[in-house]
Amino acid sequence: MARFGYLFLHQGNLNGKQVVPASWVKESTASYVAAGEGQGYGYLWWVDGFNLPVKSFSARGVLAKYIVVIPERDIVVVYQSHVDLPDNAQSMSDEDMQKLPTISLPQMSTLLKLLLDAQQK
Repeated sequence: MARFGYLFLHQGNLNGKQVVPASWVKESTASYVAAGEGQGYGYLWWVDGFNLPVKSFSARGVLAKYIVVIPERDIVVVYQSHVDLPDNAQSMSDEDMQKLPTISLPQMSTLLKLLLDAQQK
């Protein structure tokens, strides 16, 4: 996950080799749909949405799987819980799904703000 974020942080270039066209990185990480609360959605990337003082884009998965790229600060943050959906997830009630461990978007936002603050010092 970190390498994927790093690839997009460096406009598709990995170790001196252009793996993904830079134009695609720019296009796919632009916002095309407003998703509320200051965030948008591109081509499978969320744009902003953490209420940070700098621009970011992120990939987000179920049960606290995050790849967050903050180009201005040259940062890639990966957070991955060690929890997967149970085999019976499709038959679980909403109440049971809510009991599965995760971290919320506001919690991730707090973590990112702390990291940005620490980087400035």
